[in-house]
Amino acid sequence: MKFWMMISCMALGLVAAAAELNYSVDDRGVLTVQMDGRTLLDGETLQLMDAEWGTISAPLKAQLQRKKEGNVERCIWASDRAVVSRSVEKLADGRLRIGWSMKFVNGIPGGRYIELSYFAPRGSFAYAEQGRRKIAASAKAMVIETAAGKLNIEFSGASTPWAFEDMRSEKWHGNFRLILAWNYDPAAVNVVESTMVLSGTPAEGK
Repeated sequence: MKFWMMISCMALGLVAAAAELNYSVDDRGVLTVQMDGRTLLDGETLQLMDAEWGTISAPLKAQLQRKKEGNVERCIWASDRAVVSRSVEKLADGRLRIGWSMKFVNGIPGGRYIELSYFAPRGSFAYAEQGRRKIAASAKAMVIETAAGKLNIEFSGASTPWAFEDMRSEKWHGNFRLILAWNYDPAAVNVVESTMVLSGTPAEGK
């Protein structure tokens, strides 16, 4: 009896060790992710840019189509240059799964770079100024230190690494960002699919 009580207490402790992750999607399709009530990701941009980093196409400004498929909430943006789909699902164990499918047509004049970037508010992360932009980069997994605890992210799909960057010193940004960047090939149909699964560990003492 004592053995099973001990196992039960250990199980409850493991459950308590997981931070609560929630998300919301507004009427424009903007995704916000919170951990224990603190906003960690607050909207994203997807841009095709030229050699001087000027925007040629911003697919997420196209007309939005929303679908609910069971526990999955899907947003689709379609234009003459790109078809983009993003799915969000809260898993049974409390983790969040976010999936992207991005297809750009070939031959877009001047196209050079593509970036998918999440805005990460500066007040939500526990990093001192380090004099360098890149904090973490991986195509598999990363752990990000936040004011609410550790944000764990597992990546699959794209072989290109995601990066978490400190943009606080950049006047045009001023915060952190989570970004996936790759080169546009004008001679090919550019298709990138990427999935990330988010989980959280609360800060000590919480």
